[in-house]
Amino acid sequence: MSFAAKIRLYLIAVAILPPLAVMGVIYFHSAQKAEELDRENANREVQKYLQFRQSYGEEVKSTVAAVAVQPAFTRALLMLNSGKPGQIDLSNDSAWLDFLELVNSSGVVLASAHRPAMIGDSISLPPERESNDSPRTFETLELDRSGSHPALAVLAPVGNNIYVYAGNYYDSSYLTAARTASSADLNIRLYDQNRYADYLNSQMESGVLYLIDDQYQALVGGGVGTGFYMTATLRSGTQRPVFRSLIIVTGLVAAGSVLLAILIGFYVSHRTKREFDNLLAATARVAAGDLSTPVMAYEEKEFAHLAEAFSDMIVKLRSAQASLAVSQKIAAWQVMGRKVAHEVKNPLTPITICADDLRRSYLEKLPEFDKTLERNTAVIKSEVQRVTKLLDQFVAFARMTPPVKREVSLAGLMTDLEALYPTERASGRLKLANECGDTGYRIDPEQIKQLLVNLIKNGFESSESTMVDVKAQERDGNLVLSVLDTGPGFSPEKLARGFEPYLSSKKDGSGLGLVICQRIAVDHGGNIELFNRPEGGAGVRVTLPAN
Repeated sequence: MSFAAKIRLYLIAVAILPPLAVMGVIYFHSAQKAEELDRENANREVQKYLQFRQSYGEEVKSTVAAVAVQPAFTRALLMLNSGKPGQIDLSNDSAWLDFLELVNSSGVVLASAHRPAMIGDSISLPPERESNDSPRTFETLELDRSGSHPALAVLAPVGNNIYVYAGNYYDSSYLTAARTASSADLNIRLYDQNRYADYLNSQMESGVLYLIDDQYQALVGGGVGTGFYMTATLRSGTQRPVFRSLIIVTGLVAAGSVLLAILIGFYVSHRTKREFDNLLAATARVAAGDLSTPVMAYEEKEFAHLAEAFSDMIVKLRSAQASLAVSQKIAAWQVMGRKVAHEVKNPLTPITICADDLRRSYLEKLPEFDKTLERNTAVIKSEVQRVTKLLDQFVAFARMTPPVKREVSLAGLMTDLEALYPTERASGRLKLANECGDTGYRIDPEQIKQLLVNLIKNGFESSESTMVDVKAQERDGNLVLSVLDTGPGFSPEKLARGFEPYLSSKKDGSGLGLVICQRIAVDHGGNIELFNRPEGGAGVRVTLPAN
């Protein structure tokens, strides 16, 4: 590590580490303290609500007791004892209650102020009534014409095994009054055994705080037996702003220390950065292929040595690049020369044999010299044509120009192909299928036509009975041209080395057909692949970008 880097590292460490340590201690301590205060506050609010509910129950109990001493209520008891329950009217006694019934010790409703339809029905009463003659409050789920209502009920004995069963619903007015006593968010929900939240509530102990989804919750009413749940929810994190200012102050001090370290180290790091930028710019020039500009250092010592070494590397790389280019050219010409010499040598052998045969026939004055002359000259002419054809293909391959792309309709291209093979189409040997319709593609129509003609010709030449299918399709935004035949298929060597020049399985083949096709596909930004069809025959797939 250089001296400048060490100084920069020391300054950053001195500026950051102490404030970070202090901030870490303050943060974790304040987070723990904030959580404790949040829990205490939540527990306090829950206790406030429980006290409110207790006082509310006492109010309901007092209301029921006041109703029980009303003259009209006394008359109702007399009528009940005299066997005249039908003449009982409790409506005037229930102005401050949501429901009021007279029930016997079995819970059978004998009279009702608001729900006459319940007379004769049974109400589930708490078992403690038999051992306690004082009024008792409890929570229950009540029904009326408007549905189910969580409620706070009072059961008070009025003599001769007759009880007053009355109370109020936990309605909006109750929740409004509860919110004035406690900041807890109260939620009343009817019990549903298929609801996950109710399953969680069933596992909670009444009045105990639980941290659920970053909120404190407590079960403050209801339960499985009552048919509803009442929960109090308080948001956690309310005490965190109390400690936030301390963390902010510490952070400002740390930021000031870091800023001071940066200002002090700027001068030291600036010179180092300037040298690195110089080397990076030189590296970018080398990566772009510029090997002509040497690197000069601003400072002496280490950076001067580094710049000198870099400049030496550029000189050596330039020399190696020139040597490699020459070697590649020589190697390419050597390979091409061997290939051409090999292909030209093949027809020279029969030409030499025919020439020697003619000379011998002429010197020996053989009687069939005329036939020998005609036969051998025909062979020589054929082999010369073969060499000429080979050289023409080599020249055509070497002079191939880049494609001239323009918007071309596949329908028109297929029509041109149909015109080239009327006999083959009529006999069924060639089938053309265009699944692209009139869609236009940016291609060189002449080169693509040459590619397809080469592939169709290869298919026909594989055997006399081979049938060829040509398909044009669009897949995944690409133009796909497939040429499939029913011939013997490609040999393993052809599949592995199909695009090597002068590799041909045909007697008069030059081995340049597939190479030219590959060149056309690559120049169009696509690719070409060879494969054997599962049902037999060879396949060539050309994939070109649609645009």
